[in-house]
Amino acid sequence: MANDESEIPFSDVLDNLFLEEQIPTHLLYRLSDTTEDEMLEFERKWPTCDDERRHEIVRHLVDISEEDFAVDFQPVFAYCLDDSNAAVRIAGLDGLWDSTDLNLVDPIINRLKNDTVAEVQAAAAGALAHYLLMSAWGELRGVRTDAITDALMAAFQDPEADLILRGVALEALGSVNTLAVNEAIEDSYESPERKLQLSALFAMGNSADSRWLPIIFDEMESPYENIRQEAVRAAGAIGDSQAIPRLAELAYDDEEIVAQIAIEALGEIGGDSAREVLLEMSEDADLETLESAIIEALDESTWNT
Repeated sequence: MANDESEIPFSDVLDNLFLEEQIPTHLLYRLSDTTEDEMLEFERKWPTCDDERRHEIVRHLVDISEEDFAVDFQPVFAYCLDDSNAAVRIAGLDGLWDSTDLNLVDPIINRLKNDTVAEVQAAAAGALAHYLLMSAWGELRGVRTDAITDALMAAFQDPEADLILRGVALEALGSVNTLAVNEAIEDSYESPERKLQLSALFAMGNSADSRWLPIIFDEMESPYENIRQEAVRAAGAIGDSQAIPRLAELAYDDEEIVAQIAIEALGEIGGDSAREVLLEMSEDADLETLESAIIEALDESTWNT
């Protein structure tokens, strides 16, 4: 950001962002680390944007935050949870997917329980998944896991709920090691609904529990590409070295996306065995189109030993 841009009054920054014909994307960085007074000004002027403009701005902020970990748009994302436009609420929730702010748990649960748009509810379920996962890893203390689990389980068990919402809720519950969650995963895996089958596989991976490996290994041989993708992804998430030989085979899958995910999974598992397989792949001319994926997996494997 140029020095003269950093000195533009915040009120003028908002006018430019909200009212100019084209969004001056370089000014979006001024919405990072907002002060209390700046947020009050933002909230006052936000209604001057039409629905499409507000959505476009928040989507830009989400994209920036995914690429630049130094920015912090969390107050803006949190404010958008109550926006009148469902697309803006979804974008705000997407921006909070990795939040560790415990004060946001209740507002996100409220969106899950009470929003009238299923896609918003599903985005809320996805945002809650991070809190459960961080708590399961012991990296975030004080999480009200019972409240989150109860809300997600209620969404999953609601027979009237949208199938997408039920699937995302199950995926989020994967890191919760309880009998009820394990039964939900098993029931979904046996469901005739392909979406729930895929979500069950995702939840198995999210559990990091090797008990699911026999099912995952079976589904690695599925004739359906999306099933193989989820099975491979789950194996990588579980991180058990038992999966290495099967993942090595799937690096040669006819579908390149399956092969790429298998290579990424080997990097996730890491260790000497996975690294040896990846080194052999790096010298295989048949895998030349996947060279960048192999190099990245090798780099990651050094961290996962």
